[in-house]
Amino acid sequence: MSSTSRLLATSTTSTSLPPSSSSTPPPPPPPPPGPPYPPTTAQLGLTPSPIPDIPTSAVLLVLFLLALSLHLSVLLRNRRQGVVFPFSGLLAVFCGARVVALCLRCAWAVHPRDGRVAIASQIFTAAGVLLVFVVDLVLAVRVVRAARPWVGWRRWVRGVLVGLVACAVGVLVMVVTVTVQEFFVVPGAHARVVDRRVQLFCAAFLAVYAFLPVVVVAVALAVPKGQRGGFDRFGEGKWRSKIVLLVSGATLLTLGAVMRTVAVFVTRPLEDPGWFHSKASYYCFNFVVEFVVVFAYALARFDQRFHVPDGSSGPGDYSGTETGAEKRESTEDLERQGGEDESTRGVLLPASKSAEEEEEEDKEEEEDEDEDEEEEEEEEEEEDEDEDEDEDEDEDEEEEEEEKEEEEEKEDGEEDEDEDEDEDEDEEEEEESKKSTERSLRLIPSGEASQPSIPMTASSMYSQRLSVSSLVHEEDVAWMHWAMVGATVF
Repeated sequence: MSSTSRLLATSTTSTSLPPSSSSTPPPPPPPPPGPPYPPTTAQLGLTPSPIPDIPTSAVLLVLFLLALSLHLSVLLRNRRQGVVFPFSGLLAVFCGARVVALCLRCAWAVHPRDGRVAIASQIFTAAGVLLVFVVDLVLAVRVVRAARPWVGWRRWVRGVLVGLVACAVGVLVMVVTVTVQEFFVVPGAHARVVDRRVQLFCAAFLAVYAFLPVVVVAVALAVPKGQRGGFDRFGEGKWRSKIVLLVSGATLLTLGAVMRTVAVFVTRPLEDPGWFHSKASYYCFNFVVEFVVVFAYALARFDQRFHVPDGSSGPGDYSGTETGAEKRESTEDLERQGGEDESTRGVLLPASKSAEEEEEEDKEEEEDEDEDEEEEEEEEEEEDEDEDEDEDEDEDEEEEEEEKEEEEEKEDGEEDEDEDEDEDEDEEEEEESKKSTERSLRLIPSGEASQPSIPMTASSMYSQRLSVSSLVHEEDVAWMHWAMVGATVF
């Protein structure tokens, strides 16, 4: 009995002891999600949703398709006419990139968890606008070459332009690389810090790049004309309208670039984004501003306003006003001012020429001078003819005025003559009436004329008429007699 009680006691104590912690280890933490990783801060435009992103993107999509058709039709029409203006094609490509970006935005709104669609949408949104920046910069250089040819056609200006275009291509590559790498690097890694710095640099560079055409045009117009002066006009339309169109477009694009720069520099958490991260700011300062610029360029026919002749390479090529000798002189001056060595000059300009070539050049110069003189004489003759025509017109007008005055004077004279005739007739009638009264008074006896008038009967009147008729000529006696009888009877 004692042994059995001991076994039971040991079994109860062994069952009452808690299990050791080493027997059941805790479960390991879940592994982090794989790439692409969602952003940890608020992004420009936020995450799209079906409402309102899809309707807004659809409207902008139609507008950019309209701008695409306009620029593409202008490009094809110019090509059929033999006019080379590639900037219409670049803007057509830009409109196509914006159409693709809006389509990807709608797809991202339908599939918000698809990281690949989000990456593609952000790449097309950030990279497309560089095409318009490059177009504005090249047009600004054309303005400089037209306003200040002695500056715009120097070699260092061309080198700076090529360098800026190359920088734009490099920044485009950097933007695409950073945008893709941000989705495939673990948050908190050192690569994220480097990507952040690259993003800040690219945003600031693009803002300055967008405003650069305004600065270039302002500096070109502020620089004095110099000794040569001159104005090398190009394209159609007024000079002021070209400047206003270019500066307005560059200013609007700068506004959009500045807003994107602010959204990159000012970081906000996902739960509390800033107003510049909102969807309204995203659509207005990106797509709306860009559509206004490209559509204004199409309506204003910037292909005609900023077109220059093919093969333009020096002062006077835009307007075609300089002769060959003047172009050579201007090129020599530019080479001397640029400080190039003799070997470079020898490549551009031959060091020695034969006598025949010099004679031919002299003949060409003389022919050009003769043509210029003939053109000036023709212009002077046209001006003289215009002046003669103006003088003849003035003389004709004066003669017409004199004729009108003479006609008015004649009419006044005729009216005066009619009045005089009427007055003469009235006077004649008065004289005749006076004469008739005098004759009647002569026929009446003096005694009767002095007597007062008394009422007369028919018999007395008849007797009086007879007395009067006796004094009348004998031939009228019978006629007067019967007339008096009829009057008395009546």
